[in-house]
Amino acid sequence: MGNLLVSSMTDAYFVHTNRQHHNPIDFERLFEDVSVAATFADKSEYGEQLQPLNEGDRVLMYDQPSGTYVGVGTVSEPWSGEGVTDPEKKVAPDDDVEEFHVGIDWEHWRHPTNGYNRAKVNRILGYDEAYAPPQSVMPIKNPDEQAIERVYGIISDGGEMPTVLTSDQREVLEEWREVAENHTAGEEFDFEKHDRTKDIRERADAFIDDPTSERFKSMWDRMHAAIQRGNAENILSKWDNSIDELADLIKEIRDADQYDDQWESELGGKTTVRELFGNLHIEEYPIINAATESGLAFFDYDQPDSYAEGVEEFEDFLETYEQVVGHATAEADHGLEVPIRLEVDQLFNVIDKVDESSIENESSDAAIRLYRTVLDAKTDSGTEGGDGSTTTIQDLAGTDANPFWVNQGNQAEIRDEYLRAKVDNEWHHDLERVAEGDVIFHNFDDELIGYSIATGHHETYSFRDQKYQRIAVDFHWFNEPLPVDSELKETLGQDKYRTEKYYPINSNDHLQEAYLADLSDAAANFLLSQVDIDVEQATSTDATELPSKPNSAEEIERQLVQNKQVILYGPPGTGKTFDAKRFARRWIHEKTEREPTGKQIRSVTFHPSFSYEDFIEGLTADATESGSVTYDVEDGVLKHVAEDANDALEATPAGEQAPPFVLIIDEINRGNLAQIFGEVITLLEADKRGSFEVELAHSGDSFTLPPNLYIIGTMNTADQSISLVDTALRRRFRFIDFPPNLDVVSEQYDTIDAGMEPEELLTAPTGVVSDRDRLLAASILAIDELNERILDAAQLGKGKQLGHTYLLEHDSRAAVVDAWRFDILPQLEEYYFGQLDRLREDLLDGTGETLFDWNTERIQSFNANDLYTTLCTLGGIENPVGLSGQEPESSVESDSDSADDTWGEGERTTEAFRDRISSTLDPANAEKISQLIDDADDIANLDPGDGDYASLMVKADSVNPSVGVIQIEEDGTIGFRWNWVVSNDNSEVSPAFIDDAATVFESVTGYQHEWDPEDGENGDFESPELNVQDLAQSDIDDLIESLREFVNRANEQ
Repeated sequence: MGNLLVSSMTDAYFVHTNRQHHNPIDFERLFEDVSVAATFADKSEYGEQLQPLNEGDRVLMYDQPSGTYVGVGTVSEPWSGEGVTDPEKKVAPDDDVEEFHVGIDWEHWRHPTNGYNRAKVNRILGYDEAYAPPQSVMPIKNPDEQAIERVYGIISDGGEMPTVLTSDQREVLEEWREVAENHTAGEEFDFEKHDRTKDIRERADAFIDDPTSERFKSMWDRMHAAIQRGNAENILSKWDNSIDELADLIKEIRDADQYDDQWESELGGKTTVRELFGNLHIEEYPIINAATESGLAFFDYDQPDSYAEGVEEFEDFLETYEQVVGHATAEADHGLEVPIRLEVDQLFNVIDKVDESSIENESSDAAIRLYRTVLDAKTDSGTEGGDGSTTTIQDLAGTDANPFWVNQGNQAEIRDEYLRAKVDNEWHHDLERVAEGDVIFHNFDDELIGYSIATGHHETYSFRDQKYQRIAVDFHWFNEPLPVDSELKETLGQDKYRTEKYYPINSNDHLQEAYLADLSDAAANFLLSQVDIDVEQATSTDATELPSKPNSAEEIERQLVQNKQVILYGPPGTGKTFDAKRFARRWIHEKTEREPTGKQIRSVTFHPSFSYEDFIEGLTADATESGSVTYDVEDGVLKHVAEDANDALEATPAGEQAPPFVLIIDEINRGNLAQIFGEVITLLEADKRGSFEVELAHSGDSFTLPPNLYIIGTMNTADQSISLVDTALRRRFRFIDFPPNLDVVSEQYDTIDAGMEPEELLTAPTGVVSDRDRLLAASILAIDELNERILDAAQLGKGKQLGHTYLLEHDSRAAVVDAWRFDILPQLEEYYFGQLDRLREDLLDGTGETLFDWNTERIQSFNANDLYTTLCTLGGIENPVGLSGQEPESSVESDSDSADDTWGEGERTTEAFRDRISSTLDPANAEKISQLIDDADDIANLDPGDGDYASLMVKADSVNPSVGVIQIEEDGTIGFRWNWVVSNDNSEVSPAFIDDAATVFESVTGYQHEWDPEDGENGDFESPELNVQDLAQSDIDDLIESLREFVNRANEQ
């Protein structure tokens, strides 16, 4: 062991790396070359903190960003009182600040990414586990000299810091040893689970030897995680390859020497994959699941971000376990020895699951003592659930949820609950990473305002010749926003919170210029610990602002109260689902005078494969020791909501009205209603609510629907006529018609004078009405005319009219064009699938040539002027005022009254792009972009895009004549397209060249790229998108000079 004790008179001190002040530190240089402890910048504030350090004093270095201890040494040369400016002697030679040094003989050091656990070190020293030295130099005040020597000795030898148990933790292990030695099973543990492990192995072998879907289900659904999430049916439904290839993958998992994270993305259901690997390799690897994470947290381990981290922590704890408990079942009188990792797995199951009911149902006195000890220890440490506990992402969304961070500037995304990003090669635009159930933290204007849970519904669409992807989320507000300030960013910048890549905080502890970023579970749980959130009360809309009452609210309420269930039916785009949700929320609020809980409003969507098992109850198979199969009942959504409603009913005092619960069934007519409802159909009748029971098919349980449960269905009559709905269902629902209501369109836009008819808007003088509003007015008249023709068309009729919501929430004329091209016309095309001649004859005779190519039977590309002319003709307007290039008054105005939107008229030149940005950007930012264009024109070639959405690429022949080094867009975005540059056949540079040369752009605020050479043929670049509004004038100057240098280097290679 290294000896740091030079004399009995020496003292011991904490010293900082001081990296928290954004000083760039090369740790090898700090510890090996310069061999000092350093402070920076201000002599009076920081230099003088070094004065207490004398020759021979011991130092323990702490790194604040990572939250770890990183080295130990002895003072060899006290501070001279002077600063160091010679780059050869500085810790940060490239940093233009004065440094102050104390010479240190470092005995041992580690990089912060592998530093010594703060809690373990602090516990040995007698400090609080969370203690972090607050100043650059702090004395270690501890009367126990042996404790200091122990820490210094372990670190100087390069050893691992042992786990030091609290008295409560040790007592739990000692109680567990007694239980494990004398009992094979209890309420919260079961060593006979080893038979389950053996059984899973045998079933995996059987599936590998003879691959069938049934054998896969038999193996996969045997695991606990599969019962909760990611069951075999889900895996098989997403598996695109053959069953033999699936067997090959399971064989790979069985035969592997170590875990591969790639399996999680290939199979889905990461918790189940980890459980499978643990079961197949229980002698060498643990089972890592939610219970494992709870158990490790109980013993003060950090939340693992991956299976590998979980294994590392588990194996570290196992050493402590063996010292205190040994291998309890190996020495037990009951004779049931299980692998030691499975023994620990069952301890963790106790820690995770135990509650008061466990004690009530347990028969063993020893197990009861264990349960009580665990509960007391969890209460003392603040890790017990209930009041005072910290919500985790597992509480919000289950064990398979992945956390993300999104930087948003668009209020509509929050109001309408979605994420939206371009489809391109930018890592932070990849919404496909977000799966159903994942948790997203929303940063808006440098405040974390809430979280959302992804619904799993992705869609891709085009807007202004740019593809976008969008995913719906269920948004929940925090009671108070959390400021994203320097303190929060510094904390999140610690290594223990970081992910390997795609993290929202860069290496300088600044916020990444990124839309969507990854969070670790540890970072997500830390954020949740900083906010006030009630999981039960969280709702998907603003807690302080109720949605407006739908026009049909009184009718819906009257029919619901009388009949208990209604169906809102009508053509596509008439707002049925939207109105159902806002009615439910407002109605419950009015009845209870409080925000509805998450349980009070639930939604489900019917589809052809939706079944009784999904809706009411289903069965899951489980094998016993003898090999026979038993079946467990798994409740469906209706049973869950009925149980919650009934609990609320029973808790309501006599004479008071029970709170209403609403189940919204979207697309109710797309399912097989008789099969889905089964025997429960009888209970839908209002007079049978709460007074009549049926016996359920699988469980045999008696079941009733409480009177405070209401059902709202939505039905798209373009899919199915009401006349085709099952008669038994028809007489148990009230049907409320939702026809198109084009008057709503004018009411929803502030820039449209509600007193003007559409015909007046189309003939108003130029300058009075914007192009967007003229297009909307023409669209109203055109849809009105189309709906009349649809009524008269033999194969269509009322149920297939076009709804008004197609024309809502469009902020530009380009958005209106896209609504026609990508929403309305495809709907008409679907009505006449394979019969476009009938479409032409019935609906668009003489007016559809601009919209459809009748020869190829495809929707054509058209601009705003072409669409406007066609819509006016269709709507019967003979002499409309033409479009002028003017957008709504709410848009940013140009600084030049005479500026024409020549880009909008079809001109694709640099000058047309300048005209466009003069109207889309404020004058200051437009001037900065204009300067960038001027100088870029001298450095490289300017190539305007050809879409309605204006863009300009800066291309250099020596880099790639076909792809721009940067792309400037009309909204001020400045994007770097490194993946496109290297993947194009005309590329003149290598990925390695770009990785090296593009560092010149790092002088620009927000620029940082990363290259993974192992990802694909050319590797993968993570490149930023900058926006001119975030750049100072100095950044524009730096960007221009960086572009010049980059192109020059390409010319020279």
